[in-house]
Amino acid sequence: MIEHPDRISIADCVEGHVYLLLSRNLVLGVFRRSSDEGVVEHMQRFDTGFVGIREKFGHRYLFEEYHWDCGEPYGTANPLEDLGPLPEGITAQERLGEEPNAALFAYLDSLAKGRGVTLEAVQSAALKGLSRKVGGD
Repeated sequence: MIEHPDRISIADCVEGHVYLLLSRNLVLGVFRRSSDEGVVEHMQRFDTGFVGIREKFGHRYLFEEYHWDCGEPYGTANPLEDLGPLPEGITAQERLGEEPNAALFAYLDSLAKGRGVTLEAVQSAALKGLSRKVGGD
């Protein structure tokens, strides 16, 4: 994954808000900050990221990717647009006890379909935008 110069910094991300992402596996994700108070100072902790729907080998499930600002090798998610807060009653957790978080999955799936966004489309559009910025197409 590549760094996107227009990404929203980890300090500016809002807990519980949904973001359009340029990332390895997610197109939309809900921002979750680490359990520490405030922003992680040195970004060496890899527990601040986005929970979204990942597809792998035909299976779709909730998965977390870490904010780019967490650093290598784990920071792969570039938030590009804040789409607002989760609806009340839906939490930004992959699992609720032993069960997958069905409410979060359904909400993110519906939001992606309603906006017509796919991982491939976001990656392609972001890369085209980057090539224009450096003198490409």
